Amino acid sequence: MAHNNRNWPDFIKNLPGWITGFIAFVTAVVGFAKLWQGDTGLVTIVLLAIGAGGGILGCAYLAFKRTPPLVSGGKGTWQYPRWRPWALAGLVIIPLLTAGGVGYHRYQQAQPPTQVILLIADFDGPEPQKYGVTDAVLNKLCQALARYDDVQVEALGRAITEAEGSAAARAAGEERKAAIVIWGWYRTPGAIVPMSVHFEVLRPPKYMPELRPEAKGLVQTMAVAELESFTLQTQLSAEMAYLSLFTVGMARYAAEDWDGAITRFSDALSQTAERVPALDPGIIYFSRGFAYAAKGEYDRGIADYDQAIQLQPDFAEAYSNRGDAYMFKHDYDRAIADYGQAIQLQPDFVVAYHNRGFFYQLMGKKEKAIADFRKVLELSDDPFWRQQAEEQLKALGVK
Repeated sequence: MAHNNRNWPDFIKNLPGWITGFIAFVTAVVGFAKLWQGDTGLVTIVLLAIGAGGGILGCAYLAFKRTPPLVSGGKGTWQYPRWRPWALAGLVIIPLLTAGGVGYHRYQQAQPPTQVILLIADFDGPEPQKYGVTDAVLNKLCQALARYDDVQVEALGRAITEAEGSAAARAAGEERKAAIVIWGWYRTPGAIVPMSVHFEVLRPPKYMPELRPEAKGLVQTMAVAELESFTLQTQLSAEMAYLSLFTVGMARYAAEDWDGAITRFSDALSQTAERVPALDPGIIYFSRGFAYAAKGEYDRGIADYDQAIQLQPDFAEAYSNRGDAYMFKHDYDRAIADYGQAIQLQPDFVVAYHNRGFFYQLMGKKEKAIADFRKVLELSDDPFWRQQAEEQLKALGVK
């Protein structure tokens, strides 16, 4: 019986260099293609490692391989002198290209998505055709978001049960590259209808506030007559449109697209006249007020802060931001009054102390300014605010 005496390491070693290089190149291209498609799984990482590693090893072989020495103790000559400069360049370029490609991909992943996908699961409940809970939500969202090219509403086509939970909803959202997944259930055991709604934000925009338990599955009850008269469906669909428009508005807000944010916030507020338990409208007025102020439209910003304060009288940050708007209008007395109210509501509000101290300084009220800047140093561990306070105290002659 013949034995296979082939020495595989020698066989691989003796393969023509262009074959090894070609395999490494193809592997790297496939790996980068998968990476650009958003696949960051183990297979992609292995392909990139093989491609980059193979390319580096191949270049090292061409750059440093010597011929056998002619005399004992000699070093021989470079075996591939023609290719050596290219191979040496490859040893630098391949790692740089790999690191640059991976870094650029991570940068792109960190940017706000250009297309926001809302994924709507079927609401789990009896007689879905009769009650049309899912259809009502889908139709309302499609109508409310139709004007925005950067938002797409998709139906999952199946229910996510309470037993499957948030993990299944998020997995479905990741698979469909969704930013928001809406799912839930309802029951009709008798005169009372229990319902649970989940508004899952998979990638919350920067500055996105925490939604209340009503958007996180808190079981709510209502009369069965509200389900049968479609009052429940109308209310639920309006609330989902309200939350969705606010969330996509916050994505534009985070990108400093103030006009885009204002339009979406305004549309959110128009969806329902009822107060939505999951997110107080005062938050939307506050966010829109900031967007207006960022555009230099201070009167509109102040009007929205007024609304936010009317809805939430203990909203310290709204007072502080309204004080900022008055500052830009050079209405220093009102600015100081608003900062004072913010401090009264939130005694550790460092920014309000600093800004009030600054205006006291402008108005020549030195002792009051010193007291506020000292309060900043007492309350804050933030190097920025401490430095600002120290510089102002120095300007006031306080060591």
